[in-house]
Amino acid sequence: MNETSLTLEKVGLRFVLDQELQLAAILENTALAILIFDVQANLLFASPAGQKLFDDRGPKLGQKLSADSGYESLCQLLDKAICSQDSLVGEIIWPDKRIFSAEISCVQAGSYAVVLYDVSRFKEREKMKDGFFATAVHDLRSPITSIIGFSHLTKATGSLNAHQNEFVQQIQHAAVHMSELLEDILYLTKFDLDAESKKVAVDISQSLFEIAGEFQPQAALKRQRLALEKTEPQITVLGNESQLRRVLRNLIGNAVKYTPEGGIITLSLELESNLAKINVKDTGYGIPSIDLPHIFDRFYRVRNNGHNDIQGTGLGLAIVKSIIEGHQGTIDVQSEPGKGSCFTVTLPCSYMKELSPIVLQQEQETA
Repeated sequence: MNETSLTLEKVGLRFVLDQELQLAAILENTALAILIFDVQANLLFASPAGQKLFDDRGPKLGQKLSADSGYESLCQLLDKAICSQDSLVGEIIWPDKRIFSAEISCVQAGSYAVVLYDVSRFKEREKMKDGFFATAVHDLRSPITSIIGFSHLTKATGSLNAHQNEFVQQIQHAAVHMSELLEDILYLTKFDLDAESKKVAVDISQSLFEIAGEFQPQAALKRQRLALEKTEPQITVLGNESQLRRVLRNLIGNAVKYTPEGGIITLSLELESNLAKINVKDTGYGIPSIDLPHIFDRFYRVRNNGHNDIQGTGLGLAIVKSIIEGHQGTIDVQSEPGKGSCFTVTLPCSYMKELSPIVLQQEQETA
């Protein structure tokens, strides 16, 4: 090796050393809680803010992070990042019950950096807000119920002229709409407060079949063809059955509601890479492209020209998305005005029971 090569090598080593010293200085002086682990979950480094998070039960440098000491959620997220060899973001619960947002990334071969942000105060404020909404909804239920009840009595106990009957009818429609809105708000706040609901094995195939049957009478009134196509084995997912059935009711109900008379709604269930894939496709009014990014936002309503008389709370799809994400699933939509929409839900499967291929076709004869 000549003198020039030795000089270049020294310069390179000096540069690397300077970079490492700068990085060490940044890590030592940062206000962020940063932890670095190896693939065995041994703690290699903790910034000063990170060291303050650990009590006597916490690992020392070179020691393994133990789930038995109250760090179970961090261990699970770290194991998931190591197994996937990918960056992850999630929420963890510290032994003192504080909630942290954790960002995990591979900084170099064999080591993973964890950056922790304390979000406990924000979570507490959200809980207080949801509790307030839940209380307000409960308090508003009684007067709304009274309005609905007395409006029915008004129509039943005396003769009304045409104008009076129309006014009472409008009162009923408005009160029912308000009642539906309150129930959606209450459900959403309860879901936020109880996100970790108990999950069991759910036969999503059977749930789809039954709920499709529930909407057959409504589809028949509009001379719609509601078809359920099922060509896969019985598919089971791990989840909350009532929540998943609510998702199906909302998507199928919307398809019936926003599809004109004589239209077609097609439901399908497929298995793709251990994922249950549910499609709800219709030939309805469609969703303008400007609205598509916002349809899962709370209280957002699509304004279709000529169809704004269709009532809704603007919370249904927000609830659907919250439920699906709570089951580690996804929901997507493709739509074009005048041609219809297709909502696609994917859910991780728990296991499958092999059955002979079944094709179920539920069709309502068009008048």
